[in-house]
Amino acid sequence: MRSVYLDNNATTKLDPRVLEAMMPFLRDHYGNPSSIHGFGQASRRGMDEARETIAGILGCRPNEIVFVSGGTESNNLGVLGAAEAAGERGRHIVTTTIEHKCVLRSMKILEKRGFEVTYVPVGRSGVVKAQDVTAAFREDTVLVSVMHANNETGAIQPLEKIAAEARAREILVHSDAVQTAGKVPLNVDALGVDLLSVSAHKIYGPKGAGFLYVRETAGLAPLIVGGRKSGTAARERPIFRPLSGSAKPSSSRRNEWRKTGPGSRACATLFVKASNGAWPACISPSRRRRRFTTRCTCASRCLRARRF
Repeated sequence: MRSVYLDNNATTKLDPRVLEAMMPFLRDHYGNPSSIHGFGQASRRGMDEARETIAGILGCRPNEIVFVSGGTESNNLGVLGAAEAAGERGRHIVTTTIEHKCVLRSMKILEKRGFEVTYVPVGRSGVVKAQDVTAAFREDTVLVSVMHANNETGAIQPLEKIAAEARAREILVHSDAVQTAGKVPLNVDALGVDLLSVSAHKIYGPKGAGFLYVRETAGLAPLIVGGRKSGTAARERPIFRPLSGSAKPSSSRRNEWRKTGPGSRACATLFVKASNGAWPACISPSRRRRRFTTRCTCASRCLRARRF
């Protein structure tokens, strides 16, 4: 029996082009990129090229890209690092109740360290109201973290409106864009974010690799110490190799998504209609809201949820 994989929002298959591009860095270019000899400089060039490719996609500077081990570390560093760096200006943070666990648990850690966190709920459609988030801002608010799109419903949040008000008040803006990277355009200036988290394995890249965009004007306290760039880049050396090879093929994937997006949207619409026909109580929570096209979520009022 043939199996069909329909869980690409959880993780994706490694694109053969990515694997091919990675192999030289896994096999031949094994030098430490901080070393000044030829082996190290060959690795450094791969790292620099990966940064330039990613920066070109996001519309930022290459030195604003920090390589990490994936979405969890990127969110941890973005939230904890930014909050600690801005802690002298204030101790209040705003986020939503639908953030990924790695963001919510980071908030709990900050609460134990003396920060106060306001959790803004979403409506029935799974979308938070921008005015509800901005209404929670205070004089001592230093950070707001709102995911670009939810990993369960696919509902895209009004990040641009939130960011505009936050930046007017000099509040740092972090966003978890793990689910939208490669599926919708990401431009850090258009979004208005100061920090943006992305994971490679969601966009046909390798597991164990990701990055955090950090605007030059945003402070970031170290989470890891011991490297030459303690805290932000101390772990880049072992991680950059898969990203060095996967950046350009992932960029090509972005162009492919632009072509397949309308088809994905049509498939999602057909699925919801079929579900409604066979199961009248079935609804799509975000059908009237913006959502990315590779996510189709249905719910029912007639079933009782059970935890396993």
